[in-house]
Amino acid sequence: MKNTYHRVSIAVAVSMLLCAMFAQPEIIAAQPAQSALELSRPVRTWEFLPIIGMNAGLFGNESGQMEAWVYPLKIFRNLHLVFYVDGRALPAESLVRTLIVHPESATLVYAGDNFSVHETLFVPVHEPGAVISFEIETEQPLEIEARFTGDFQLEWPAAVGGTYSFWDDTQHAFVFVEEQKKFAAMVGSPSGVSPSVAYQTNYSSSEENSLRLGVTDKGKDSKIIVVAGSIQGLPDAEAHYQRLASSFPELMRESAQYYRDYLNRTVNLTLPDAQLQQAYDWSRISTVQGLVTNATLGTGLVAGYRTSGTSQRPGFAWFFGRDSLWTSFALNSIGDFATTKTALEFISKFQRDDGKIPHEISQGASFVNWFKDYPYGFASADATPLYIIAANDYVTRSGDVDFARQKWDSLWKAYQFLRSTYDAQNFPQNFGFGHGWVEGGPLLPVKTEFYQSGLGLEALRALANLAKVIGKNDASKDLQAAFDRQKPIFNQTFWSPEKRVFAFALDQQNRRVDELSVLTTVPMWFGVTDEDKSQSTIQQLADADHQTDWGMRIISNRSPVYSGQGYGRLHESPFQCVARPRRIARPRRRSAFRRLLSTALHQFSASDLVGGDGREPDPARHDGARRRCADPHRDVCSPRPGRLEIVFAGQPARGRYRAGTQLPKNARDDHTRSKARRFRRLRPQLLSVTESPKRSRQRRTQRP
Repeated sequence: MKNTYHRVSIAVAVSMLLCAMFAQPEIIAAQPAQSALELSRPVRTWEFLPIIGMNAGLFGNESGQMEAWVYPLKIFRNLHLVFYVDGRALPAESLVRTLIVHPESATLVYAGDNFSVHETLFVPVHEPGAVISFEIETEQPLEIEARFTGDFQLEWPAAVGGTYSFWDDTQHAFVFVEEQKKFAAMVGSPSGVSPSVAYQTNYSSSEENSLRLGVTDKGKDSKIIVVAGSIQGLPDAEAHYQRLASSFPELMRESAQYYRDYLNRTVNLTLPDAQLQQAYDWSRISTVQGLVTNATLGTGLVAGYRTSGTSQRPGFAWFFGRDSLWTSFALNSIGDFATTKTALEFISKFQRDDGKIPHEISQGASFVNWFKDYPYGFASADATPLYIIAANDYVTRSGDVDFARQKWDSLWKAYQFLRSTYDAQNFPQNFGFGHGWVEGGPLLPVKTEFYQSGLGLEALRALANLAKVIGKNDASKDLQAAFDRQKPIFNQTFWSPEKRVFAFALDQQNRRVDELSVLTTVPMWFGVTDEDKSQSTIQQLADADHQTDWGMRIISNRSPVYSGQGYGRLHESPFQCVARPRRIARPRRRSAFRRLLSTALHQFSASDLVGGDGREPDPARHDGARRRCADPHRDVCSPRPGRLEIVFAGQPARGRYRAGTQLPKNARDDHTRSKARRFRRLRPQLLSVTESPKRSRQRRTQRP
């Protein structure tokens, strides 16, 4: 399911680590973070601003307008502040000056003539709610009023039904409930006074609720707003509300420590470029912040966040099969095997009886007949082979052979479904079985995408390795033989000798669709394509008609079917540059690196990770390029947590992981070892963008 919102994909930040590979990074052992991550800059009021926990989220923009979710419930929208001072009512958005972001919170700094307010928006990692705190310093009496529109509903496509709200004087809070008393939420403040409750009569109405936080006469003061929700009734919501109100400083310290610990236990890199270093560290945080716990479904990875406005669709903040599986490669690469295992376990719970892996699962799925009454649950075909590939990547990197044994029946069933989609040439089909990466638009319909067929081919090799790991040698040999037979057919069938590129797809008459696409780099990344054909394809993809300052176009802007209207019109792909850097033609290496670096830093700047220098794209280099998010009304501005894949191709540094994570010798497939050898040969040739060739040679000679 897609619209013009940006989808989160692991490949959003692939280019960052490709740049890091060119810059000769060092993988080092886990060590304590020297300082907490922080980003600070002047506000851009139109930019999306998410504050995220596993059970809740605040989504809004840097002007301070927010909506609140306690999954799967939406609580309110359009929260905004008014400052009452010196007989005036000042809209807070007119005074916001600075944004400061930490992994667990975001702080907006407001400055008036004789007062300042630091508003810190905080969502605990494991609590179903949020706290908004205010640090006030004023020379004369000041009072903060918070106004919002109640929007108490379940995430789409479910609905609560009849709801109502009231002010509870005892709790100093607005209470939201529904007729069956299953769902409840509270929004209030221990110092809350002067409430105004939304109402409707035959002569007047107002959708807005408001409360004041009490007057600060002079000097310094602190206030808070608390948000809590529950799908287990009002008493449970009250308990969470009281805990958040009384313990939020402790909860904030715990959340900050959670993210510090996460950085310490995942792969640390030392990079020569400070911005790239910062982008990498924040991308690790952003990736794990895709992990969401839904009380009725479980814990898994969602695809991305955005404000929902008057709807119940917060971007793509629900569970996706292939997005989770792509993200798992990034998680494995940084050593976060626990989150990968959680994601794989979650997705496999919803595997269809015939073996197909789900495409998407709404957070409201428990309250409707999601998989039968709606078309989205199993809409894609690529999630099924990706499930097999991702499971193999997890087992190979983590050494968790028991997982392969436990999931073998599920994996074999997925393979049987994949086989049921084969055409006469043993290519897995899209038509009639589900879309590939491209879900609509002028390139469709096709029988099978190169992307889909490449995934099907890699799934054979992945399953062969898993079978070998758990001792199913006969199955392993049969699967490997099938891979060996199919690989030359795959490379020959999709090759366009006239254009010297891999084709996008085969149409329903089995003819090549000779449209060059960045999606062809996915089979290259898995190593199932011929080297010479890959090199020729990459050389053409490196041209400016396929690239922008914010990523790769799905197809060339010179194509007659290209449109710049967004993802569905082939405008942009999240696969920034999935192919291994060794495939970039040597004469173009420096220019390709600079283009990758530009893309990486622009992704960092334009995403929800506040940062970068905000420079405009260079229109001379990229036709039609324009600054992301310059227009607050463009859907393309919706954010996506960075999905960072460390494409070091081989196994991570041996000394990085704790005892027990190394695989037995027979569990390491030849493909992985060969990729590691290739990378070791490549690495000494690569230059840092920040140093001269002479200095680089000197440093290499000094390295033991």
